[in-house]
Amino acid sequence: MAAGNLTSQFLSGEILAGSNLSTESLVSKPYVNLTIDIQKKFGGKIYRPTTLEIEGDWSSAAFLLAIGILHKEVVLEGLNPDSLQGDRAIFDILKEMGGDIFWDGEKLVARPSKLRAIAWDFSQTPDLYPIVAVLCARAGGKSNLTGTERLAFKESNRVKEMSKITTGYHVPGGNFVVDSTDHRIVMAAAVLNLATGGQMVIKNPQCVAKSWPGFWEILTTLSLPSPLEGEG
Repeated sequence: MAAGNLTSQFLSGEILAGSNLSTESLVSKPYVNLTIDIQKKFGGKIYRPTTLEIEGDWSSAAFLLAIGILHKEVVLEGLNPDSLQGDRAIFDILKEMGGDIFWDGEKLVARPSKLRAIAWDFSQTPDLYPIVAVLCARAGGKSNLTGTERLAFKESNRVKEMSKITTGYHVPGGNFVVDSTDHRIVMAAAVLNLATGGQMVIKNPQCVAKSWPGFWEILTTLSLPSPLEGEG
């Protein structure tokens, strides 16, 4: 049985398979709560057909909201303000940082803002760390980001990767090279590039396909450059 203090992914699989599991010492609990909620919508352990509207993904929206706060106004539709998705916390994080972000009816608007440092525990929202690290790098003051221990065991050591990007981004006399194959690291680096107007070479742009195959196309839709390999 998978340990709840390591990952929620195995636990979600076991729940769907009908296991009765303890949530004691559970990490990334919002992801497990999502699994349980969807399971209930389909009738519990004995599944039945149902009609379900798929809500917008807050994990992906976090990158666009960061662009809105750091670079150019962004308006998003399809997000559920009452979602059980843990990464809905990006709204609270941006608010706490002083971001100009608000609901206009069913639309979520993010506008360029001067940010301040934040204290945040990522034990329940680890996927937000890369983009929040970018936000903190552009904020005034020193942020205190905790609950990051498990980030060393993601697709990369995300704390180490983001530290390398946010502290070494301005390389005198040449482009800064991002050679990560971690989709969230690459998307966060792209947002940082847009925010600073600097020079960046992304060596593995295709890796974003793991979670968002259309990421670069979305940047083009926003009339923003896609910082692919060989481009500034």
